[in-house]
Amino acid sequence: TDDSMNLVELAEARIRDFGEYVYAVFEGREITNVEMERSSKKLASALRSLGVKRGDRVLIQMPNRPEVFQSFGAIWRIGATVVPVNHMIGAEESAFIYRDSGAETLITSSDFLPRTESCRANAPALRNVILVGAPVPAGYHSYARLVNESPEETGIAGLDDNDLAAIVYTAGTTGRPKGAMHTHHSLYSGGKMLNDSVPVPEGTVSLFVLPMCHVYGISCMV
Repeated sequence: TDDSMNLVELAEARIRDFGEYVYAVFEGREITNVEMERSSKKLASALRSLGVKRGDRVLIQMPNRPEVFQSFGAIWRIGATVVPVNHMIGAEESAFIYRDSGAETLITSSDFLPRTESCRANAPALRNVILVGAPVPAGYHSYARLVNESPEETGIAGLDDNDLAAIVYTAGTTGRPKGAMHTHHSLYSGGKMLNDSVPVPEGTVSLFVLPMCHVYGISCMV
């Protein structure tokens, strides 16, 4: 349709309409929307250099932090699909989701290195693992280094309403987790309905507690 959009366009429109402002406060540090956008563009370029292309799945498995938001934007910018994974699940369930999603790239925290190494042994298709924090052993990529050394990806992949934005896995309480598919339009619609129902006044500070591995957190906060 004529109003098809990539969700990244909404973030860029906010910067055009309102200029630079504090977007998030994390561990005592204020981060502006422009800083977030710049890091996201650089990560998008880095993902391209690693071979990530339109339609590919990219796993994100870590607690809420600025890099999670940056990763969402970077993945969507190049037309790829976000696969958010609960950071609290074990290696066996993680590896199942890695395999089932068909993802070749994972963005995670160095805090979970032992689990990540165990998962890699059971998810042979996983070839790119990007670590936030240290240490970054051989065979892994440093998130900070990729962002610092990459140019900004300024283009935005043109997408249709039905193009996948995210695959969010169910809890798997009665069997294996199942990947629920969400399009750019469905996430936009969910966010718009929430905003229309419970509008948040400009200048309000929100305490972020909902996990970004669940669609509730994604719809409310992204």
